[in-house]
Amino acid sequence: MAERVSRRDFCLQLVKAGASVLVPPLLSPGLLKPKEISIQNQPVYYRLPSEKYQPDEIALTLDDCFRPDKLSVILDIIEKEKVPLTIFPAGRVFKALPVKIEDKSYSFKEQLIRAAELGCFFGNHTLHHQNLNKLGVDDVKEEVICGYDVLWENLPRSCGKQILPVFRPPGGYFNDSVKEAIKDNPFVKAIVLWNCDSEGGRYPSDGREEEKMKESLIKQIKHSKNRIILLHTISNDVRIFPWLVDYLRNSSFRLTDLSRLA
Repeated sequence: MAERVSRRDFCLQLVKAGASVLVPPLLSPGLLKPKEISIQNQPVYYRLPSEKYQPDEIALTLDDCFRPDKLSVILDIIEKEKVPLTIFPAGRVFKALPVKIEDKSYSFKEQLIRAAELGCFFGNHTLHHQNLNKLGVDDVKEEVICGYDVLWENLPRSCGKQILPVFRPPGGYFNDSVKEAIKDNPFVKAIVLWNCDSEGGRYPSDGREEEKMKESLIKQIKHSKNRIILLHTISNDVRIFPWLVDYLRNSSFRLTDLSRLA
């Protein structure tokens, strides 16, 4: 009897196969059709590419998802206001134990499934959320493959088209070794960073510098083009999220997602 190969190991075999691989439909429901793909160096996007997006479009992106209770609040707004959102969760949160806040339990996996069911898109943010510049090429390859594997394994199969072949390195850190590690990966079509950052972690978490945080974000938005905004599931970002959605819409921006980068 032939030895059964795990999906993760099979993905790693594909990545190591060279410049062209056959992508099976089982590994890519709704994302990649089973056809031969020629691999080349992936583009790096700090902003939405003008050939795919209009100047008045702006993308909200949410990283890490280390606080399921905060994610729950953001998803309440997503559901109510019909806000497009692209999420880059650290893969390990899918296996994390639920968090109890004020007698209420929040499951990481359940919140991310809810996000998928609300129509959010997902990108790869690795499995363990490490600084990839400090890892070897083989370790980076495995981090990226496993980052996709947990998305396919845990999100509803019906939401397969919402798992995008886009990659955001933790902290935005990447070097030539990281690019070398992903260049032959058929599941990564682009590296996506950002040009507007809420920088919520720089301000006191009690919100006493909320206005300063808003002013900084407004300045970035006004002085950038084809904006991609970076947010996290932290107190300050959750606190300003309703304001940010209202501000962008009242400023005649159209909120969008990153699906056109696929």
